[in-house]
Amino acid sequence: MSTTITLASAPPSTNNLFATIGKKRVRTQRYSTWWSAAGWDIRTQNPQKVAGKVKLDISVKRPRSNADVSNYIKAAEDLLVSMNVIDDDKNVEEVTVRWADVAGCEIIVTPVRDVISVAA
Repeated sequence: MSTTITLASAPPSTNNLFATIGKKRVRTQRYSTWWSAAGWDIRTQNPQKVAGKVKLDISVKRPRSNADVSNYIKAAEDLLVSMNVIDDDKNVEEVTVRWADVAGCEIIVTPVRDVISVAA
């Protein structure tokens, strides 16, 4: 059974997630602000947890800039883990990401069933 999550705004690009302050890596203000708002978006939707291996289908509203769509995966994955929608991003077996006509971001989480093959 798939779980669909709708976020009011797109995640920040991987290029805008962290800054180095002295010798320490910290979340940028933009990432922290998005993280907080997106977390509330998820809480209000109360999605069902998808345990084990998963497939993510991520649709992102295209920004005005000439952005790279693959840079929007990491923040979305980390948020899903933090909000206990998936166990761990190491369990993501497949990701599809695209520009789409959505409010901010839509993520469909689908369990991946292990296929057991029997050698002849």
